[in-house]
Amino acid sequence: MKVYRAAPSAGWIWLIGIALLVIVPTLPALLAVRQAPVVLITVVLGLAIGLPFLVMAYWFPTIRYELGPDKLVLRYGPFRYAIRLDDIQEVTERDLAFSIWSSMRLPGFAMWTVDYADEGHVFMCATRALKDIVYIVTPRRKYGITPADEEDFLRELTRRLKRA
Repeated sequence: MKVYRAAPSAGWIWLIGIALLVIVPTLPALLAVRQAPVVLITVVLGLAIGLPFLVMAYWFPTIRYELGPDKLVLRYGPFRYAIRLDDIQEVTERDLAFSIWSSMRLPGFAMWTVDYADEGHVFMCATRALKDIVYIVTPRRKYGITPADEEDFLRELTRRLKRA
């Protein structure tokens, strides 16, 4: 099995920034001691929304792609997604077109199902959201990844696909 790290990016900074943007405004609520229910609701909501972004930033360095003899595994934190090499119909390097629909897509970070104007739903596990995406098509799903050593990754994947 050959492991490929994701391309470097500052996507983790965006995740921390969003977390702080949500959590920090809730902190003054702690000073409003007389209004305990409002304080509790405000703080709990802020933490419930902000903490997952901090966790995603913590997991950011774990994004990697494991190319085995019969499958490609995408990893992010505790999440693991396997693509059987037999299922891969197309592999290209391309840019994807921005869509206004909300998803987990930020500059330098795209994760899970992301909507694109040109391709619809693409399952992303990437450190870029739009440019230079390794685009993989299977019968059930489209994937987008961003290996740091893209040239070696594509060469090795192509070699293994010919054997599969």
